[in-house]
Amino acid sequence: MNNIKDTAAALFIEQFKWALWFTGIMTAIRIVLHIVDHFVETEDLPVDSFVEFAYQPGKIFLLVLGIMSAYYFLGTLIEHGKTRKTFFKSTLISAGLLAVTLPIFAFVLNVVENLIITPAVDTAVINNTALQTYSITAFLAFCFTIFLYYTLGMLIGIGYYRFGWLFGFAFVAAGLLTLLIESMIWGTEFFLFGIALDNPGTVPLPALALTAVLAAVISYAAFRFIKRTPVKLE
Repeated sequence: MNNIKDTAAALFIEQFKWALWFTGIMTAIRIVLHIVDHFVETEDLPVDSFVEFAYQPGKIFLLVLGIMSAYYFLGTLIEHGKTRKTFFKSTLISAGLLAVTLPIFAFVLNVVENLIITPAVDTAVINNTALQTYSITAFLAFCFTIFLYYTLGMLIGIGYYRFGWLFGFAFVAAGLLTLLIESMIWGTEFFLFGIALDNPGTVPLPALALTAVLAAVISYAAFRFIKRTPVKLE
């Protein structure tokens, strides 16, 4: 158990460094957008929260980290005498920690941003945005969703790692199906080949439960492939 904890801590620390870079870049972009919005009269920059601003990029970031986990960590851990099960469990633990840490960063920066820009914007807009942003459900939705994206990235990454680029596209297809299911759960638009599909969605608590179940299914599928994947040692 200590072996898994130590490995998970090492993986988290490494990916946490990347998360700091991601947060810094998102903050810099947000600052630039506010500067542009202040000096240029335009309606293309709506006043939304930092959490909303970071949500979609956060999902993509965790997806990329999941894909990289197979290529960046699996071979290294095997070379150091770790088992595939240790890799899998440690990766999931580190992903869970990241899935909590990143939303915390976003929510803290959201509070700081609101304290700074409140005098310059419509208070009613800020209050309405804050009401939607600061709920526990919103925080959990952020956490659960980006964790799902990490597990999906891990499945796609291990598919390409084991089967190569040609058969790896089958895992991308499975990923698109997963994203469609996720969009149906949360009632978001799903774009495929330029076609937008609107979904009614479910109420928050069942949506959280369904997201957790979907992440568990994807994680199990990833583990089944990890157990049978030949490791490329350098």
